[in-house]
This record gives sequence, C-alpha cells and structure tokens, in this order.
Amino acid sequence: MRLQAKLLFTVLLLVVGAILLLGVVVSDRLRNVTMEQTRTEMASSVDRTVALISNRLSTAEADLELFAASDLLRRYMSTEDEADRYDVMLRALLREFSSYQRIFPEYYEIRVLLDDGFEDARMVSRAIRNETEEEVGTPFFNGLRSSEGLYSTVQINPDDGQPAFVAGTPLRYDDLSVAPETDRVRLRGYLAITFDLSFLDAISSKGTLGNRGQVFFIDGAGMILSHPDSARVGTSVSPSLLEQTRVLMPGSRYVPESGGEPVLIWTRAVHPDLRLVAALPESQLMEAGSAVTRSILHVTFWATLISAALVLFLLRRTVLLPILRLRSAAQAIGVGEEPPVLGLGLRDEIGDLARAFDEMHRNLVRSKELTRQQTERLIAATEAAEAASRAKSEFLATMSHEIRTPMHGVLGMLELLGRIPLEDREASYLATARMSGKALLRIIDDVLDFSKMEAGRMELANEPVRIDSLLASICAELQTQAAAREIELREQSDPGVSVLVRTDPGRLRQILVNLIGNAIRFTEHGTVSVYATLLASNAPADHVRVRFEVQDTGIGIPLEAQNQIFESFRQADGSTTRKYGGTGLGLAISSRIVARMGGHLQVISTVGKGSTFWFDLDFRLAIEEVSTESHTNPTQADTPARWPDLRVLVAEDNPVNQEVVSAMLEHMGITVELVDNGLQAVSAYQGSHFDLVLMDCQMPEMDGFAATRQIREQELSSSTPSIPIIALTANAMSGDRERCLEAGMNDHLAKPYDESDLRHILERWLESRHETSATRTATLDLDARPSVAGERPLHEEDGPDPTRPVLDPERLEALRSFQRPGQKSLLERSAELFLAHTDEQIDAIAVAAESRNWSELARLAHSMKASAGNLGAFDLSELCERIEADAQRVGGSESVVSEHEEPIPDTPRVSPQTIDALRLAHAKTKVELERLLRSAA
Repeated sequence: MRLQAKLLFTVLLLVVGAILLLGVVVSDRLRNVTMEQTRTEMASSVDRTVALISNRLSTAEADLELFAASDLLRRYMSTEDEADRYDVMLRALLREFSSYQRIFPEYYEIRVLLDDGFEDARMVSRAIRNETEEEVGTPFFNGLRSSEGLYSTVQINPDDGQPAFVAGTPLRYDDLSVAPETDRVRLRGYLAITFDLSFLDAISSKGTLGNRGQVFFIDGAGMILSHPDSARVGTSVSPSLLEQTRVLMPGSRYVPESGGEPVLIWTRAVHPDLRLVAALPESQLMEAGSAVTRSILHVTFWATLISAALVLFLLRRTVLLPILRLRSAAQAIGVGEEPPVLGLGLRDEIGDLARAFDEMHRNLVRSKELTRQQTERLIAATEAAEAASRAKSEFLATMSHEIRTPMHGVLGMLELLGRIPLEDREASYLATARMSGKALLRIIDDVLDFSKMEAGRMELANEPVRIDSLLASICAELQTQAAAREIELREQSDPGVSVLVRTDPGRLRQILVNLIGNAIRFTEHGTVSVYATLLASNAPADHVRVRFEVQDTGIGIPLEAQNQIFESFRQADGSTTRKYGGTGLGLAISSRIVARMGGHLQVISTVGKGSTFWFDLDFRLAIEEVSTESHTNPTQADTPARWPDLRVLVAEDNPVNQEVVSAMLEHMGITVELVDNGLQAVSAYQGSHFDLVLMDCQMPEMDGFAATRQIREQELSSSTPSIPIIALTANAMSGDRERCLEAGMNDHLAKPYDESDLRHILERWLESRHETSATRTATLDLDARPSVAGERPLHEEDGPDPTRPVLDPERLEALRSFQRPGQKSLLERSAELFLAHTDEQIDAIAVAAESRNWSELARLAHSMKASAGNLGAFDLSELCERIEADAQRVGGSESVVSEHEEPIPDTPRVSPQTIDALRLAHAKTKVELERLLRSAA
C-alpha cells in the first residue's frame, strides 16, 4: 500500500473512530441524563400523589376517632334498656351519622358493631347490595378484634366493585354496674366507617405517563384495586412484579415474565394494604435521547469529513511531496546513480531530513572508498592468520603424535622391568617413573586431542556399548586413586541404561575419566558420586536420552570463574595449578567432545562445598544386538498394542493403584486419563469421549456407585449410547453385587489383578462395542471371587501363615515386568508410592479406630488393602480386609441401635491388638520393599 493511501486510510480510520466514540459517549450521556430526569420527575410525582392519598386516609382515621368520641354514641352503647336504646337512642344516633355524611359525603357507610360481630346500627348514604347484619368471620372484623386500637384496611367493596378504605375502632366505656374498686372500662363494641376511594380511578386515568405509561393501585396481596383498564380491576399482578413492588426501589427495571418490553417501576406504600405503582416502558425514555444523538452524530459526521479533507490536503503538500523527493533520491543511490541535491528549502523537520540526506550521501561516497581499502587489508590478514593457525595445529598434532611413540616404548620397558624382582628402593624408583610417564602421556593425549580439534580432524566412532558396564569399569579403575586420597567413590545407574547403545565409547570414557579424575583430585575429603539417569525425551522410539553427573564435596569453583574453566589452558586460578597440577586442557577438551556428541557440559558449584558437572546425550539403541544382549521382558517385547486408538477413563483414589492400572493400559497402547474421585469422573465424562470407564467403588467425595448413577442419568437425558463401566472392587462384601447392578455397572474386576485379567475384560467389552447385536449385560460375579490372599476366609481366627513370604514373588515378578523405556519399573514406582503414603494411613486408621469413626476406618482400610494386595503383601492386605469388614459391621449395628433404640450386641473386632498386628505387618512390608529398592538401585 502506498504512503498516500496509508495516510488517507489512517485519517479516515481516526475520523470514523472519533465519530463512533463521540456518538457512543454523547448517546450514553443523553440517555443517562434523560432517564435520570424522568426518574426524578416520576419520583416527585409519585411522592406528591402518595402524600395526598395518605393525608386523606389519615384524615379519615382522625374523623373516625372523632365520631367514636361522640357523647350520644357513648350513651347509646352504655344504655342497657333495649326499648330505650333502640326506640329512642338509635334514631338520634342515626340522625347524627346522617349529619356526618352530609358534611363528609365520602363516608358513605357508618356502622356500629357489637363485640360478637353483630351489626347493631348502620347508616348508608347510597344504595348497596350487601344487607348482611353480621361481620363475624370477615377479614376486616378479625383484624379489628385482634387490634388493640384503630384498625384499617383497603378492599374492593362488594356493593359497587369500587375500592374502599374501611376503618374501625373499639368502643370502651365505664361500666357503672361493677364495684368502683374494679376496672370499670370494658369493650362495648366497634365503630366502623367505609371511606370511598373512587378518586383513585381519577388518579389512574389522569396519571398516564407518556403514550404507554400507566399508574395503578394494588393491595398487599397484589390484587389490582384501580387501573386505567377497568377490566384489570380485581385481577392480580404477576408474582415477580409483586415482589419487585415490595422492594420499593424507585425507577427499578422490570422485565415481564411473558417476554414483553422492559419497563421502569416506581412504587410507594400508601397504606400497608395499598400501594401506588407507576410503570413506564424503557424505550419511551430513550426516544428523546436517540433523536438528539442522531442530530449530533449527523452534524459531527459532516464536520469531520470536511476536517479530514483539509488535513489530507495539508499532509500531501507539507509531508507527502517532500517524502516522494527523498524516495527518488534514495532509489537513485540504490541503483548506483548520482542523486540530485534535494535542497527543499523547508525549515521544518523534513527540511532538516533533506539536508541530512545530502550530507549522508557525501559521507557515503567517502566511506565506500575507505571500506574498499580496509576490506583488502582484512582479507590479507585473515588469510595469513588462517595459514598460521593451520600450521600451528598441524605442528602440534605432528609433534604430539611423534612424542607418543617413544613414550609408549618407555612405558612398555618400565612395565617389563616391573616384572623382575627388585629391591624396595628400586621398586619405588620404578613406580615413580611409571607414574610420571603416565602423567606425561595424559598431557600428550590432551595436547593431541586439542590439536585435532583445532584442525577439525576429530572423528567419532560408532560402536555398541552398555552404559552401565562402561560406567562401572571406569569407577573400578579410579577406585584405587580415590582410596589413596581416602575418598569414597560412589556409582549409581538407572536400570534403564543397561541397554546396548551406539556411540564412541573411547571418547565417552575420556570425558567421564576426566570429570571423575578432576573430582577426586580437587576433593580433600568426603565423596565423589557418579550418576547415569534415564531421561524422558521426545526422541524417536529407538533412541534414549541419558544424563551423566559427577558430584563431589571438594573445594568448589567461584562463580566468576565458572565460565572460564572450559576455556583452553585455564583453571579457576593459578594457585590451583600449582597445588593440584594439570594443564587446564581437560575440561576444554571434554566440553568440545560433549558438544561434538550433541550435548552441553555444565557446572554448578559452591566454594567450600563442592561441584556438580553434568551433560545430557542422546544415544541410538543398538537394535541388531538386542536379541543377544537385551534383558527386556519377553512378554512385554512380544505383546503388540491391541487398542492404539481407544481412550479409557480410570477413577481411582489410591496412587499405587493408579500406577498399576495406567502402566498396564499404556502397555496395551491405550490412552489413559486418571481421576481421583467420582466427582472428577463425572466431570471428565462430560468433557471428553471415552470408550470404557474403570470405576473404583470406594472413593472420597463421591464413590463409584453415585458417579455411575450420574453418568447413566446423563446418557438417558441426552440419548447417547451406553458406555461400559467396569467396577474395580477389592473384595466381595455383602450387598456389593446388588449395589453395582443398581448403579448401572456392567462388569467388575477384582483387586489385585494382573495384565491378563485386565486384557480379558477389555476384550469382552471393548470388542463388543462394535458388534451389531443388542447390547449385552454382564452378570457381576462378585461372590465367586476369592479373598485377597487366596481362599482364606474373611474372619478366621488364626493369624497369618508364618510360612508365607511377606511379599508374593509371583506378584512382584508381574509388576517388575512392566518396564517402560526411560522410566522406573512399575514395581519400583509402586513401592515408592507405598512407602511415601502408608505411614500416614496407618496412623489415620489407628485414630479412626480409637474414635470409633467406623465409616472413615472402613474407607482407610479399604484403600490400604488394595495397595497392599497390588504389591503382593497379602498378610497386610488380609488384616486391612478384616478391619474393613468389622468396621462396616459394627458401624451398621450402631446405626440400627440409634434408629430402633434396641440394644444389639456389639462385638467389635477392631481392638488395639488388631491395630498392633497391622502396624507389625506394615513394618515388615516396608522392610522388604526398601530392600527391593536398594537391590534395584
């Protein structure tokens, strides 16, 4: 895109962005201002209306109290003679009520009620249909009787269907018939008035907001008392709207449940049974703001376009045209032509740029000539230096090689001389000469290797070798040197490095001898440790990656010197050479050899504490020799991957069991996903596709039964095919079979199991997934499974078989056969996990037994039982199985006692002696596992 087009596009983009931003800001501001003004006006109008109605209702209540204080009413209620009361006093009372109604026509009904609800007197100023003389059982009378004083409510008058305000007050007067010392005041009856609220219709009809707003009144239960639409009177508002009116928040937003347009609600409580509600459609608030926003955006758009045109014109005149001239001059220089002198005459930054460009061109012409001359001199000097370097390297290589020939003769003769019986003094001289000769030969070898590297003539061999054997022979060779300095030399190799690989064994030996020898030489006391570790790698299947480490407790290397020790003829400091000897070539040569072999020699060191040198190398397996030298398990090597494209979800909370099942499945080529409990299993099933689920029955948070039920419910709701779910059970407890069937599991796999068991059940269900016949259902045969330790009963009284080994050899051999390339065997990993976790489990079992927490005790014993069974620790597994069964039985008995309140004999077998036996079996198992790990190391 041309610069002019870019500027035009940028300016237009900025203009459009400014318009949009301004429009959004202005529109939002206007909308907010409009809505705020409307809210304020609405709130003020609602408050005035509420104040007016409240004032009228308060006046009605005050008038009621005034009517109740009438002397005529008091005498009427106090008259005990019925003839005098109803023939004389009643007429006078009704005339007084009629005078009230003439003065206050809105009180169209005034009534006197007896304390039993019977209507004693009534004055009505309009025709009514309600002629009943009893108020007993009506909500108004019930509220009046329960009130200590004045009581009022709002309701729809059944006479005319209009809202009315009904208020009543108790009439209490002195009873002169009782003794003076007693409480003479007693309840004579009630005075009630009915206040006409038809004026609410006028407020509703005149209170319409805009074109579509409404004002209406509801009672406390949500029934509409007054509405612009008379058909709505007597109906109820929706529960959500009623709930929102109770919040009494002005201008709150309400979305109708029927999906209509959102409205803004203003509500006030005039009376506990009367609320004013004002509703205004939200879109009506936006109309005025939208019109103003459109006008502002229209004006801003045209003003911005005019401004953009002016800006583009000025940019072209003051920026684009001078830049185009600069571009033409630069293009001329690029093709080797003489550019014109710009001399734009501008006094701004572009003018300064043009003048700087002219000066740059003049300097460029001068520098090109200087560069040409310097280049010629540098070429000549480089050729001379390369020639000198080649001559030096060739000389060193030649001289080193020539010196080695007589040196071998000297050392050979000294070797022959050593076979002749010599006196002690002569033997000492001979030993000194041989040691000095070997030291000189090592120096010569270093110089020769260095010269070969400098000359680029070093080549690497490609021969088969076993790394562990090579490392063992090197350490055996240097053991005498270490012993002479009273230093312990240790060697440790991973089992995975005991394979044939192709490399240059001589150069690898040279590197290790150099590093180990330096470690011995610079260590005053302590140890030198050598490690060969198999690393995980993304390399092809026929390659392995090994890390070599040499660790010492010697003098250490200062941080500032660690980057120099790999340079030629350099050590940490000069005193090191004088005290310990050496040429300073060993590490430089080793570093270059490691680099040639594809690695990088590195060091970590602390002064006074020691150093660690390490490097990683990739080796290709010597496949042609594996048939005669490899010790790979034949079953593992010969067994092909049966299901390379299948995925299995394993729900198992025990780390040892996780290692066992994942190793077996991965050995079959199956992709495995591990989860720790039923909740994670359900979540994993929802988020991914699996071909089969292996579900442990007892797990924390959610067990396998509940997780299976949830998975089956999801399958039914989504109409997805049923996935095979295999129960992983450590025993066949009573009721397990029925629980598995009820939960929807298809089959079971008893713990401990081997690869053949797992393969058999996978063949049964994975291959049946592709059959066209109806889905079959397997019958769980939990009861047919023997106990963990063979056919031994669950609750036999005798102890473990003393003739049986602590760890079952067949089980150990099966675990040992799972050797994945580059990793420890399954036996080692399982044993390490067992040793890391079971101490805490034993303590937790003891605490649960002491506190009688039977459910937790059963869960812990179940988990440890499975771990011990997988490792072949059958004595420990049996004890855990007994504890689990006893905890379940005792826990169930206690629940029955609490439920039925009937004493059931409690014979707990989880005694302190049982826990002691468990600790003893665990300790024996740990000793055997630690011995196995030491032998494997």
